Amino acid sequence: MSFIILGILFKIMSWTGATILLTFGIIGSIIILIIGFLKYSKSLFYKGIFKRVILISTISIVLFIIPTEVVMRVKHRDNPAYAEALIKAGKEPDNMEAQKELERQRNIAFPE
Repeated sequence: MSFIILGILFKIMSWTGATILLTFGIIGSIIILIIGFLKYSKSLFYKGIFKRVILISTISIVLFIIPTEVVMRVKHRDNPAYAEALIKAGKEPDNMEAQKELERQRNIAFPE
């Protein structure tokens, strides 16, 4: 579950490694659900745990499917020019023009 929580946080913050963390978390939770369901499906205690794992796994699968660009556009919906500059700079990290445009948009969006 910690991989899933970290993956969700990484995805929201647009950090690298979110996909890897979500993948490991989803695979681990599926394995836990299968084993737990086969062994402990009759216990009320474990039924509550299964519901929570299914809920968090569903959220992680949705975030795994959603592209990072969509998350950035939603996160910076008040500044669409900054969001587009951020997406372009992320896709082309070696492009100095994109980096300069990102810095210019950042100064406009978040003045000091």
